[in-house]
Amino acid sequence: MAERADRDGVWLGIDYGNARIGIAVATLPVAIATPLTTLSAQPEPRFWVAFDALVAEWHPCGFVLGWPPTPASGNPHPMHPAITAFANTLTARHAKPIYWVDESLTSAHAEQLLRETGKRRWQARKARLDAVAAALILQTFCDGHATVYPPGAITHAHGKPIDIATP
Repeated sequence: MAERADRDGVWLGIDYGNARIGIAVATLPVAIATPLTTLSAQPEPRFWVAFDALVAEWHPCGFVLGWPPTPASGNPHPMHPAITAFANTLTARHAKPIYWVDESLTSAHAEQLLRETGKRRWQARKARLDAVAAALILQTFCDGHATVYPPGAITHAHGKPIDIATP
């Protein structure tokens, strides 16, 4: 079941990773996602201070998180538990809607885009990679072409719905 956010306002896109978390921003109805920053995920308290500052600056009406697809084996993706925990913390800290978007190949696409910009040094690309991936996730959402998972569609490994606040 696909849904489309019908609320105008600022949205933050998030490409979650254990080491780095990419953040992008878009405003509906203009809907052009822009890479914002990449934050270090560790130490976690420092991440939340930086992320909370972005929320205070941008005043988003909601968040769009990338969700890695389930492998062909049918087992949960190794990142599912960590992303679920992150989303639950995000919900507890900021009572705003969270939409989930299939993030298949966003990091590979982001890497290709950065190579095409002519950035030669890997460290320069690496620093922007996750923010660009977040922008691709958010742009897919803004374009209305994403499979946006409805509440309860994403579950823990034990089959219970993830407790995420969604509109």
